[in-house]
Amino acid sequence: MLFVKKVLQNIIRIIEHISLKIWPIILLFRCIQYHFKEFFRNFELFGWKKLNFDEEFGNSTICLDEKICVITGGTRGIGLETIKYLLQEKNISKIITGSSQLDLNSNENEIENFKQKILSDSNLLEYKDRLIIYPLNLGSMNSVVKFVEKICKHESKIDYLICNGGVLMPETNDDDDEKETFFNKTMAINYYGHCLLIIKLLKLFQQQQKSRIIIVTSIMHQFCSINFNDLQLRQKSYSPFLSYSQSKLASIMFTYRFNKWIENNLKSTNDNYSLTINCLHPGICRSSMIGRILPIKVPDFIWNSITRSTKEGAEPILLATLSPKLINKSGKYFEDLWEQKSSEISYDENLQQKLWQQTWQDLRQWLTDDEYNRLMEYF
Repeated sequence: MLFVKKVLQNIIRIIEHISLKIWPIILLFRCIQYHFKEFFRNFELFGWKKLNFDEEFGNSTICLDEKICVITGGTRGIGLETIKYLLQEKNISKIITGSSQLDLNSNENEIENFKQKILSDSNLLEYKDRLIIYPLNLGSMNSVVKFVEKICKHESKIDYLICNGGVLMPETNDDDDEKETFFNKTMAINYYGHCLLIIKLLKLFQQQQKSRIIIVTSIMHQFCSINFNDLQLRQKSYSPFLSYSQSKLASIMFTYRFNKWIENNLKSTNDNYSLTINCLHPGICRSSMIGRILPIKVPDFIWNSITRSTKEGAEPILLATLSPKLINKSGKYFEDLWEQKSSEISYDENLQQKLWQQTWQDLRQWLTDDEYNRLMEYF
């Protein structure tokens, strides 16, 4: 029996290893329609187009003086490109971001040295007083709480929150913090960390009449459902692609559900209060995240024609953040520059409610009684 058990374990390991190699190829084919869209966009065919910054923002009355933006995942990829545009082109007053590359106990000198390197590498040194970086590990709820505490200590309001930080294939499945091993790491970083961040920063939004929350999600939400019996993916062989897809689906469902919560709990008590929340797919970007999963080398001339740069990946984020056309849009899903329908399951209100309750129950130990009770008041 022991021999048979070992043989079966080895077979399972082989299958898991093969699946990790095959899944990216299967995913590539399932996403083929989106690669066609990227191709059409890159060459501006059939009505597809790139964002015209001058047309969209240049002649508008967008003024970011005294505006404060908090963005996760802002030290690399599309997050960094978003920061560069807001600083260089829109002269925003302040941007706050966090980085998991900083240890939670980093001192001021270590944080400043890290910040200087980011600024130098990005040609942003002249904006050093407008960019604030704190340690932030979205996979640790304790880290999220400390990040919020630092923001609340120095700021009295927030105008924009961009939930951009994410991971596809984390180095390990579980978080290293023994107190938080309940969370699947991908779900923690992509979903739970941002949910907690939003609710903890809510009091700073309430100081503003018009604020926006933008959640960066993915077309990969189309390829899964929500498994409430195993939300942390403990009971089956771990798949980074399934975990990533589920985390992005959860983010979209949270967007729809949180929008209803805003309407019932915030706007009902203040007619002038305006907080919007939308989610978006930023396009298939040539980022390090995507590069890690490709099992084969795709020729550059092909890959560049069916994907977009990280700078172009920031376009949908900037549109959702700044466009005057979206000032009253909330609870919507966008792909590229257009409002689109997400997967059918994401609109299931019963599943949205179940996810809402499960989310705050899972995060209960990091919520005050007042926060938890307010969130559970309305289902």
